[in-house]
Formats: sequence, structure tokens, C-alpha cells
Amino acid sequence: FHLSGHYFERDYFDWNERRAGGKVGFGYGINDVLSLNSKFSAENVDISDPRLPVTELLHSVGNHERYAGSVSLVYDTRDVPFAPSSGRYLELEFEQVFGSFDYPRGKIDYRHYMLLAQRPDRSGRHILGLTWNGRITGSDTPIYDNLFAGGYATLRGFRFRHASPKVETVIVGGELSLTGSAEYYFPVTADD
Repeated sequence: FHLSGHYFERDYFDWNERRAGGKVGFGYGINDVLSLNSKFSAENVDISDPRLPVTELLHSVGNHERYAGSVSLVYDTRDVPFAPSSGRYLELEFEQVFGSFDYPRGKIDYRHYMLLAQRPDRSGRHILGLTWNGRITGSDTPIYDNLFAGGYATLRGFRFRHASPKVETVIVGGELSLTGSAEYYFPVTADD
């Protein structure tokens, strides 16, 4: 069981955004590595102060209700969820959003961790981590729910949300996002 609430304000370069809402979710462990999850969320989204009169942005200005229901299937064989050294993680999710705008969303998240070397006492681990993430959203998605990349969590080397389509210098996001990475983890000092 999962229950959460949130309130935040973000002043993006192209618009200001305020969100308040909550989420309730339920999960069921089918076996040791497979689980089924569902969640429902309700949110109020307020978009204000557009920098430029771009159609994609003006379409989303104002106060909007956002409700969503989703279901996901998770396959997880990682040895530990935080900083794993081996195993795989696969999540398939479908979400239907309704309210001020109606659109479907889908997500595939795949991660693979391989232990390449370690000392006899199991310290000094060298781990290769591969990740791939694919997301898609419907054509009626408002700008505030479009898909963006950039920043430490999606695409390093780009500023937060700046790896995105633009219309007249306004970062508008897109309907499809595919990102991937390969990372090599190793201790910098002898004491890990």
C-alpha cells in the first residue's frame, strides 16, 4: 500500500507551474521476483506566466484537473534495490490520464547490473550497469505533461529538461522519449 501527497511550485524559464495532489497505490507480489502494481492519482495543475505566446504553451495555461489510473508489472532480480551489483529490473507500465485533457501514457524501464570483479572479501566491487528507458504519451498531452530529458536522472550533459523539441525557443517536450546509459562503478579508495 502506498499513500502520498504533494505540493510544489516550479518557475521554469518558459512558464510557472504549481501542482498539488495525491496518490494511492496497491501492489501485489506474485512471487519473489514478479509484482503487479496499480495506482490512482488526483492533481490540480496551474500553469501561468508564459514567456512567449506559443500555441503549445497557451493551450495549457490556466488551472487544470489531472486524474490518472495506472497498472504496472515489475520483474526484479537485483541483489539490492539501492546500488545493486547484479540482477535485472524490468517495469512495464500503462497509465490513462483524464480530466482537463485525456491521453494514454506508456513506460518501459530496463536495468541490468553485472558484477565484473571483486576482492576475495567481497569488497572493491567493479560493476557494469546498463539502463534503457522508453516512454510514450498521447497526442492530446498538454505541455506540462510532455516528455523531457536532460539532467542527472535522464541525460547527463544537458541541463534539466533541455534535451527537448523547441518551438520559437520555448522548450515544449515531446510525445516519445528513449534514453539509455552504460555506467561502470568502481571504488576510488581501498576502503570502498
